[in-house]
Amino acid sequence: MPTNPKPHLSIHLPARLPPSLLLRSHLPQLDSPSRSKPPPAPPTMLAPRLPQLESPARAPARSTPHPFLKMLCRSGGEIRRPRKPRLEGGSGRCGGRLELFTNGAWSTFCGDVSWLIPTGDRVCEELGCGYRIEVSLSTHFGNGSGPVVGQRGCGHKRDVEIICSDESWTPRLTNGGSRCDGTVEIYHNRRWGRVQDIQWDLHDANVVCNELDCGEALSAFNSSQYGESHLPLFVSGVHCNGNVSQLRKCNLTTFHSFANDSGGVGVLCSGHKKLRLADGGSPCAGRVEVYYAGVWGSVCDDSWDLADADVVCRQLGCGNALKTKRSGDCRQGSGAIWLDEVTCTGDESFLWNCPSAPWGEHDCAHKEDVMVMCSEHKDIRLVNGGHDCEGRVEVFYNGSWGTVCSEHVTPMDAVLICKQLQCGPLHRIRYGIQQFGSGSGSIWFNGMACASHESTLWECAANPRDGHDCGHSRDTGVICSDTNVPERPKDCFTESRTVHARSPATSSSSV
Repeated sequence: MPTNPKPHLSIHLPARLPPSLLLRSHLPQLDSPSRSKPPPAPPTMLAPRLPQLESPARAPARSTPHPFLKMLCRSGGEIRRPRKPRLEGGSGRCGGRLELFTNGAWSTFCGDVSWLIPTGDRVCEELGCGYRIEVSLSTHFGNGSGPVVGQRGCGHKRDVEIICSDESWTPRLTNGGSRCDGTVEIYHNRRWGRVQDIQWDLHDANVVCNELDCGEALSAFNSSQYGESHLPLFVSGVHCNGNVSQLRKCNLTTFHSFANDSGGVGVLCSGHKKLRLADGGSPCAGRVEVYYAGVWGSVCDDSWDLADADVVCRQLGCGNALKTKRSGDCRQGSGAIWLDEVTCTGDESFLWNCPSAPWGEHDCAHKEDVMVMCSEHKDIRLVNGGHDCEGRVEVFYNGSWGTVCSEHVTPMDAVLICKQLQCGPLHRIRYGIQQFGSGSGSIWFNGMACASHESTLWECAANPRDGHDCGHSRDTGVICSDTNVPERPKDCFTESRTVHARSPATSSSSV
């Protein structure tokens, strides 16, 4: 093995680790100008090494050390550990989301895939948790909050998560709507397995919810509520007595072979949260509603602005926020009002990570429910005709209405337009502007490929786009068979003033 003539500090794995680990790669060496004599070379059984980090004299200007080591190392090669890293969100200290104490606060760590194995090895050793079993970039143990260190441009959806060899009987919930909803699975003996129990009840489910920091159990399922599982069956009976805090402390009947039955048990915890935009014409526009404690509820507009709306749009995969307003008399909600005084910075991954009043505490009425329109909101209409089911085709996208070029429009495309507008069968296509006139602004579609299974026009093509060579003289017109159709719902975003900047905490000042 080649040796580095420069003085350096090596970080070695303990010799007592199991043989399977001794074959793993270990962390890079760090050159240290403060030492005059290098330590002995490591045993050959630890090979192969990861490449050494080059010293400043030899490294290119853009070379960057491993970010995890930068959190631990200081000048002169000295290592200071004011606090050990920690693994959060799991049922024990040896599995969870990696967090580092830097600059006076706990931060999550985000890294490139190539950093994961050495990072996992180093953390498990540092915590005295054996060796690395699993390391990933995910949100299984919940999203972190606060600063993110490591790779630039990372959000909390790529937090590093680690499971070490000393973490056993760790539960998780899968195939549900969040980490607090789904099929119960258990990590044991270096793999995941499932649970079966014909007497599975809320008491047993409550232990899982508490262990996962997901609140209380709302529902317990003992069937394939969340789909079939092909994992091995680990536990075929669970009985939890008293105030048991962890599933591993319950009376378990273990079963360590595969079974033909692919069913399992499931849990819905009160910490399960979902987000949606309701009554706005698409999944990317409407009244903001949060699913919490088993009930959908709205969000009050006190202190609400576009930074809060941006978090909603990004969380839903709907781009960025274009408009936000209070509902007033336009499609206000009913029932619970879950959030008030929300003040996001705009960098949060989930709306419920933003500062707010406690859940369910508010001084609002439903006329103050907030509504949001995101850039991915799409709509369609026919204009300049004698009724709502004939006219020039216009599509709303990215905050503006645009037309559809007739050059490549087929009868199948026009059939779908009539279907989407609930205007009955297609009667005729108008290729040109003689009957319905020419539009203005963007031309969003130039060519589609509709079949017969789509329910909306934008399922036939890629995202709408402008900038092609089709002019408004070729705008598409469509005439559908029905002429007596219900009135289109009121457009809540064009009827009143919208909010563009953070306002004081009084509800009346934001609209």
